[in-house]
Amino acid sequence: MPTAYFLVTHGSRSPRSFAQLQELVTLAKKENPNKLISGGCLEGLDISLSEQLGEFGRIAFSEGCSQINVIPIFLLPGVHVCQDLPEQVDLAEQNFIHSSINLKFHLTDYFGNHPKIQHFLTEQFLDFPDHGRIIIGHGSKLPGGNLNFENLAAKLNAIPAYWSISPSLEQQISSLNNQNINQICVVPYFLFAGGITEAIANQIATYPNIKLTNLPFTPLQIAQMSLENLIYPNFKAAQVEQ
Repeated sequence: MPTAYFLVTHGSRSPRSFAQLQELVTLAKKENPNKLISGGCLEGLDISLSEQLGEFGRIAFSEGCSQINVIPIFLLPGVHVCQDLPEQVDLAEQNFIHSSINLKFHLTDYFGNHPKIQHFLTEQFLDFPDHGRIIIGHGSKLPGGNLNFENLAAKLNAIPAYWSISPSLEQQISSLNNQNINQICVVPYFLFAGGITEAIANQIATYPNIKLTNLPFTPLQIAQMSLENLIYPNFKAAQVEQ
């Protein structure tokens, strides 16, 4: 068992957020009983991600592991994926340099770059016409951070909307209505249910003839795909050029 695995979610102060991470780790362990797997959060816990990695690193090393694959469970290559995560992983590795623990950390590609993503989203739009499709994500203020999302929307014959930046869901619904398109399907491009997805559902409830789908992935699917992250290009190859 030379390699261990560490799933990283965004995290928040909400207990539901940490419970969702724990469910992913439990499912991943069940799917991969011979692998050493744990997880942590970039935000919301009392210790930093680098410290969480340090604690797991000592356990992994004692179990005979020489490398930890850090797997970002994020959908967009925004500031967290392109800046915060690499900094925390580098810091965790640096903290072991002057110790007797010889351990390497490898940051894999982020979840949203998984090749199966388009398949799951296509299923959400199944039996719905090409026109009137909206996919809404959180959105990134990082230059180029939304390019992958916009390309994905184009492949789905959908238009993109964002929660944190423009164009908003309301703007895109209005744009379609102005084209006399009133039958609209909205796919929420989020990993977990939370305050944002609940707010989207409340917003859509005010519009007639708009269908809001379920989240694209189940926790089991996320857990399964997370470990598959390791079979396609390294995170650094997928970084947005700045």
